[in-house]
Amino acid sequence: MDTESLVETLEAAGLSPYQSAAYVALLDLGTASATDVADASGVPAPRIYDVLRTLEELEYIETYEEGSLRARAHSPSIVLDDLRGRANRLEAAAEEVEDRWEQPGWRPGARASSPASGR
Repeated sequence: MDTESLVETLEAAGLSPYQSAAYVALLDLGTASATDVADASGVPAPRIYDVLRTLEELEYIETYEEGSLRARAHSPSIVLDDLRGRANRLEAAAEEVEDRWEQPGWRPGARASSPASGR
């Protein structure tokens, strides 16, 4: 999967565009300064600090001070668990949509049966 597709997929999974771009940039960079992450990800420099703090709260990354704010991606196990959980919820929602579609009265134009009409 190319970088753009990965960023878009992470957005679809619930991260903001800036969070997705910064996280993918950190995966590629390893450990980097906030400025380097901003440059690599296209996140505006004034926003990168909030973006990194949010990713840290989600436990996707960790930040630390070493002359300036630096960040590195955590082991992907937390991210993988999060993404798999979201995928499971999407799958459950897809199944629910399908189940409801198959129920009488849920299809467009279908009339719900009612005791008064004898149906």
